[in-house]
Amino acid sequence: MRSAILRLFLLALPLLPSAGHTPLTRRTHPSSPAVVVEILRQTLRAADTLSRSVVLPASFDEAVDLIQNLRPQEIMLDGENRLRFQYSDKWFLHADKGPGSEQSYILYECSADGRLAPVVRFTGRKRRND
Repeated sequence: MRSAILRLFLLALPLLPSAGHTPLTRRTHPSSPAVVVEILRQTLRAADTLSRSVVLPASFDEAVDLIQNLRPQEIMLDGENRLRFQYSDKWFLHADKGPGSEQSYILYECSADGRLAPVVRFTGRKRRND
């Protein structure tokens, strides 16, 4: 009986909230695309107040799909073939560091000085739970 209760507790452990952390500040490995899209929504809405970027597991192509799932107000390619989009009345840019790079970024375009601040970092291939 004791081992059954212990197993149930261990299974429920990931469901317990992390003390002192919000989905925007903890490094997380979400399991479903809906969770990733919601984290992305919250992050982009709070882009001007974040102190560091949020890390999400997704490839470049998966990141583009996630951005399209946000249903941005506007979406276009800039002169360097990077995806530029407007979400929550803010402008963002999705870019990588070039061919062979396993990381891509969503950069927030600060309107005051025009600089780009990293908001989201996508890290390589998304792990699957098969």
